[in-house]
Amino acid sequence: MALFGTGGGLGLGLFLGWGLGTAIGNPFAPSAVTMAVIAVVGAIAGALAAIRPARRASRLAILSAISAP
Repeated sequence: MALFGTGGGLGLGLFLGWGLGTAIGNPFAPSAVTMAVIAVVGAIAGALAAIRPARRASRLAILSAISAP
């Protein structure tokens, strides 16, 4: 889920940066290294954010977790 958000944000940011840069005459040219670092940081942040909910879910009894109250 975090990778989809990171990818969408990168894509939208690049598109808007290119479009606005072209409109005002200021070229927008981010480096590939910068984009890769942003993608890796987003992936790491997503993985770290998923640890606590995953551990909590692993402690639940399966049948009681899916049964209706």
